[in-house]
Amino acid sequence: MAKFIYRVVSRENWEQALSTGGVPRCGNDERDGYVHLSSFETVRETAGLYFTPDEEPLVLEIDGEALGKALRWESVESRGGALFPHLYADGIPVMAIVARIEL
Repeated sequence: MAKFIYRVVSRENWEQALSTGGVPRCGNDERDGYVHLSSFETVRETAGLYFTPDEEPLVLEIDGEALGKALRWESVESRGGALFPHLYADGIPVMAIVARIEL
């Protein structure tokens, strides 16, 4: 699969991640048991579906290889069966983030 994967976060969550060393799971992640991530092709749609301009969303570009075997690509029915990366871990380590893109 793709070398780079993406996570959309609010500015507040990003600032939290910088102080703790990782991007934690959010409510939907806790409910589903993994960190929801996006491919390059789906990240814009994800941002539009789940974030408002007030949250000042950022896109984090992540080196998928740095996440190891905890990263899995799985079909998501609610998004037309597209494959999405899911991270079966408590969060995303900041060291795996290679870029921050402001929306």
